[in-house]
Amino acid sequence: MTVTPDANDVLFGSNSPSANFDQPGTTIGGIITAPGRTFQEREWNNQTQRSDGPPKTFASGDPIMGIALDVQTNLRDPSIQNDDGIRTIYIKGKRLKDAVREAVRAAGANKLEVGAEIWVTFTHLGEPPSAGANAPKEWAVRYVPAASSALGLGQQGQPAAQQPVQQYQQPVQGQQVAQQPVQQAYAPPAQQQPAPVAQAPQHPVQAPQGQPAANQPTPEQVAGLLANRMDPRTVFPAYQLTPEQVQQVASFTAPQA
Repeated sequence: MTVTPDANDVLFGSNSPSANFDQPGTTIGGIITAPGRTFQEREWNNQTQRSDGPPKTFASGDPIMGIALDVQTNLRDPSIQNDDGIRTIYIKGKRLKDAVREAVRAAGANKLEVGAEIWVTFTHLGEPPSAGANAPKEWAVRYVPAASSALGLGQQGQPAAQQPVQQYQQPVQGQQVAQQPVQQAYAPPAQQQPAPVAQAPQHPVQAPQGQPAANQPTPEQVAGLLANRMDPRTVFPAYQLTPEQVQQVASFTAPQA
């Protein structure tokens, strides 16, 4: 795919590895390190099993565009020399673009910005749109504006048990390095938190009817995470489980009879 570079890309290059969402339950995210770059999406190629087919266009002939977004992750690939953990998340396809848009709006923001946090989870495969078509990926996205992230209110400031972090598996001798991340608990280095600022009490603002509250998942996102044996709080730390969901999450780790 051809990505439209910004001025810094032309001068210094931008060749960060792609973020791979190969398995349901994979979560990749972190702080956005550079402005997003645009590219024209391409059709899926059944022969190569990649999105390297003809360029996508609307019925009008206008190009269908996606966004390449660089984020600072905790990933480290031993096959990449001096791997700094920056990965490029390609925001393409209607489902992922809609999920990102909804997450940004739910956070009270109106754009992707450098310094903000974004966490993307491939939750599960949906129903194929037609017979013989590939099952589409379904997504859950969490966005933390730059100002909130700087105050330690984002995923970086959550306890390690709630922080989905990926590291690469060690390759088996004689095989290539696996590019599939596995989730592991990660204890981040201690960070000095800013002193709390006294604020006047505020009345809670109720979210518009029919829309999820800020940093809260939709019922569909919760159902998708639970269907894949994932605690919704790993992606949405502020979410409150119902008593039935507490029992369901507890069963994920219960020993099998």
